[in-house]
Amino acid sequence: MAKRGIKKGEPRTKISDADFWLVLREAGGLFSRAVRMFESELGVEITRQAVSQRAKKSPELLADIDEETLDITEETIIGILRSSKTDTNSKLKAAGMLLSARGKKRGYGVGRTELTGEEGSTFKIEVVGDASKLFHKE
Repeated sequence: MAKRGIKKGEPRTKISDADFWLVLREAGGLFSRAVRMFESELGVEITRQAVSQRAKKSPELLADIDEETLDITEETIIGILRSSKTDTNSKLKAAGMLLSARGKKRGYGVGRTELTGEEGSTFKIEVVGDASKLFHKE
């Protein structure tokens, strides 16, 4: 990781904002992985909870790391699909993953129904009539 601006050296007790976000980005936003990287790269002992709390103070940066990680993951799946060296079974698994995530508008990956309000918010359902008929009784 030294090539990205973090230099190994004497153990530290504090992590700069720049180093914090660089390591968290390298860790793909995974707090436990970042903890191990802080210790191995910077010699700093920090808990997963402390990383989580610090990261959540900047939700925009954390969301950007999550989006970048998703981009890298999708890029990997597409790379598998396009590779002439990938076996058919692996290509089918990669295709299924991609279609279940991104092919919903075309009917793929709709094995369950997800109900949410606008932009993922909650919503209220009002049952008009006898609600007891909605449930199967044995």
